[in-house]
Amino acid sequence: MSEVHKAVFSIFALILSAVFVVACQAQSAMPTASTTAPLVEEDCETPPDVEVCAPGELDSAAAPFAPLEMAGSMPPAGDVPASASVGEMAALSLLEPPAGDTVGRTPSLRWAAWDGATGYRVRVTDAATESVVFEVTVSETQAIVADSLLPTRTYTWQVEALDDKGGLLATGSEQFVVAAD
Repeated sequence: MSEVHKAVFSIFALILSAVFVVACQAQSAMPTASTTAPLVEEDCETPPDVEVCAPGELDSAAAPFAPLEMAGSMPPAGDVPASASVGEMAALSLLEPPAGDTVGRTPSLRWAAWDGATGYRVRVTDAATESVVFEVTVSETQAIVADSLLPTRTYTWQVEALDDKGGLLATGSEQFVVAAD
C-alpha cells in the first residue's frame, strides 16, 4: 500500500472514529425506554477493524494534506444592518403611499433610505393577477409610476435596497388602491 493510501486510510479512520465517539456521546445523553440511566463512554467501543491514531501521530510525509480553510470570509459586523436578523430580510420602510391608501393612476412612491444602498429596485404588481405592471431601478428614494394603472384595482408595490454589486440589503412592500375615474 502506498504512503498516500496509508495516509488517506488513516485520515478516514480518524474521521470514522470521531463520528463513532460523537454518536456514542449522543446516545449516552438520550434515555432509553428500558432505563433512564445514560450509557457511559466505556459502553462504546472502537470497531476492531479501525486503526485509531493518536493526535500528532501522523507525520507530514504520511499525511501531506493541509488543514481545510474556509473559502471567503464573514463580513465585518458593521456591514450587517442593525435591524437584520438571521433568516429574515431586513424591512425597508415604505413612506408614501401609506398601506391601503387610494391613489391616482400614476402614483408617486417614496421610501426611507437604507444605509449602504446604492440603488433601489421598485416593482408594482397587480394584486389580483400578480403580474408586474411597472418596474424600475433608481438611485433615489422615490419613483413615479410612469404607466397608467387601472382604476379601482389593488396593487402591491415593493422596493428592494441594493448594494453596489446588486445584492439585496432590505425589502419592503405595501398595497394601494387606484381611485375610480
